[in-house]
Amino acid sequence: MPARLIEMAHDAILVWEPDGTIVLWNRGAEELYGYTMAEALGRRSHDLLQTTFPVDLDAFLSAVGMNGEWRGELGHTTRDGRRVVVESRLARIDEPDHNLVLEINRDITERKRAEEEIRKLNGDLEARVARRTADLEELNAQLAAFTYSISHDLRAPLRAIHSLADALREDYDDRLDDVGRDYTRRISGSAHRLDEMIQDLLAYSRLGRAEMTLQRVDLDVVVDQSIAALRGAAGDEPCCFEVRGPLPPVIGHPSTLAQVVGNLLGNALKFHQPGEQPTVVIRAEPSGGRVRLWVEDSGIGIAPEHQERIFRVFERLHGIESYPGTGIGLAIVKKGVERMGGRVGLESSPGAGSRFWIELPAAEARS
Repeated sequence: MPARLIEMAHDAILVWEPDGTIVLWNRGAEELYGYTMAEALGRRSHDLLQTTFPVDLDAFLSAVGMNGEWRGELGHTTRDGRRVVVESRLARIDEPDHNLVLEINRDITERKRAEEEIRKLNGDLEARVARRTADLEELNAQLAAFTYSISHDLRAPLRAIHSLADALREDYDDRLDDVGRDYTRRISGSAHRLDEMIQDLLAYSRLGRAEMTLQRVDLDVVVDQSIAALRGAAGDEPCCFEVRGPLPPVIGHPSTLAQVVGNLLGNALKFHQPGEQPTVVIRAEPSGGRVRLWVEDSGIGIAPEHQERIFRVFERLHGIESYPGTGIGLAIVKKGVERMGGRVGLESSPGAGSRFWIELPAAEARS
């Protein structure tokens, strides 16, 4: 290797005899270790630099002698006492009368320090994640206990209030004046409404915790069953459903998807223009391996500034006296669709109806 190229190299380059005596020391070595060439020549490399090896010195030298080369990391001490880590390459130089060892070192101290910092940060992050996971598990356990308490301990007295109000009307109706009858109706109605809210909250809570096995679901079947249920609940009230099928199958959770579609269709029926028959159009658009199901109504519409709010729990844009409900139905839709790996959205404007959509992975149609 020409001496000029060795001097121009940025890496620390030194050549030593088998016993470690330095016979060449370039400018890169001076800059890295702080020793001048005059100070380094004739010194034993391993003593001068206080080298730390991945194995003991004899095994290290034996490996270089047998293989003719070695690559790895070494630890060195500079003249001012700093410890540095170098990426080292050693090669045996065979001379006619004796052998030499060429050593080329590149300072990787900062890289190693950065790697250690990253390891520490990763360790801290893993510890924080473990603590957060434990906290979430505890919160979930508390939520499960709270949910159990609500479903059993709170609904029981509500059913008693409702039953007693009904009994009061049936058994003492002739002794109550109009004000008393109105009060009993209000008591019964409030108990019934609170029970509906509790049931919807339980449904929302279950969606967040339940295990879901996704499978092929026929949208045609889900939509038909939801429409049949809503027609039965509507009784004599007129309503019009227009299904533009056939609807393609999707990947989802059958009962959750049925709840989502039922809530969307029920919502479309509820918010119609006063004095008009509610009309709901259901259609689907396959695209890029996904299916977007649209539920379009001719109702009162929703202003753009309120379109995100309606998917939150207990967000109502209208009073209970105008449109019944608990304010949780669309939150259940959003939670359910997201648990199935889908998305939900809305296009609407006041007075022009609403077009809700849910998007789920497409399933292969049966041949």
